Amino acid sequence: MRRGSDQAYKEFKLVVFYDPSKAHQYAVGTSRNHKALGRLMRRTAGWLKLDQADVSYSVTDGAEWIRNQYNRQLPMLEANVLDYYHLREHVIAASHAVFGQSTPEAIAWREDIMGVVLQDGPLALLDRVGDLRRSLRAKVKREELESLRKYVAKRVEMLEYPTFKAKNYEIGSGPTEAFCKTLTSRLKGPGMRWDRRHAEALMALAATRSSGMWKQYWTHQRLEAA
Repeated sequence: MRRGSDQAYKEFKLVVFYDPSKAHQYAVGTSRNHKALGRLMRRTAGWLKLDQADVSYSVTDGAEWIRNQYNRQLPMLEANVLDYYHLREHVIAASHAVFGQSTPEAIAWREDIMGVVLQDGPLALLDRVGDLRRSLRAKVKREELESLRKYVAKRVEMLEYPTFKAKNYEIGSGPTEAFCKTLTSRLKGPGMRWDRRHAEALMALAATRSSGMWKQYWTHQRLEAA
């Protein structure tokens, strides 16, 4: 045992595998870098035989490092879906910049834009954003819309929501977000401080328990120790 903590902020990266019913879920996490999570991702996918699944796809927040690791470590995925609510956050920010925060015009525009992408896909969304940008003269507003346009343009293949819905894909990352809260809750008690090694170990135990593998894990440990 070691005393004290390293006093440093720790960011954990998580990946969760689950079936549509959520009856089977498996999570892994690490405070190390994206490459370490990629290795965990690949190892877990192999153990779960993800390459033999009838359907396999991801739902993420669209970060570049996540997309790179999925492409590198999980080439069997049929699609990488951008979480609908992360896109919505970017659209809301643009609506506030152009029309004012929470104004009726801002609300109407963002709801129209989100309806367009759900119904007609990302190219139609880009057209709408481009049309509005060309109609404006204010530099700040034009720059905000250009930022949204670039965000969408980099993730076009992740925003094919009409296709995804037709295939019954989920477009929200709710299960993963729920695991983020569950797995880190044990580390966030009042007055708690951790060093990286012990935080990593506790996260592994939390992931094992939340994945429904607690009894199986400890049975295996007792057999190994015998």
